[in-house]
This record gives sequence, C-alpha cells and structure tokens, in this order.
Amino acid sequence: MLDGEDKIKILDICTGTGTQAFAFAKRSYGVMGIDLSEEILRVAKKRNKYENVRFVVADAAKMPFEPDYC
Repeated sequence: MLDGEDKIKILDICTGTGTQAFAFAKRSYGVMGIDLSEEILRVAKKRNKYENVRFVVADAAKMPFEPDYC
C-alpha cells in the first residue's frame, strides 16, 4: 500500500484530464502527469487545485526525463 509519508512521486502517463493524478495528489503524493495532447492538458491544468501536481506535454515512448528524475 502506498503511504504519503514516504514522499512518493508518481508519474501518471497518458494523464488525460488528470483524474487519476488528482486522486494521488489528494493523498499528498507528488504527481507529474504527462500526455501528448496539449488541449487535454489545458483541461487538466484548469481543473488542478493541488500544488503537488504538474502537467507536461510529453510522449510516453520518448519521455523527456533523465533516469531517477525527481
């Protein structure tokens, strides 16, 4: 089971409108949501009320993160 006290960071691939990202954020996890669609991420960003969630346009097959990115 995930425990928010462990400073868990979650990468939500194909986040869409962010529904799952927000569920994790509500439990105090740091969340990075990625999706190819800029338009759908605009919706996610508009819905976002959490400081611990970020959204980035990115391709899951070519993620722009270094290994062990935090």
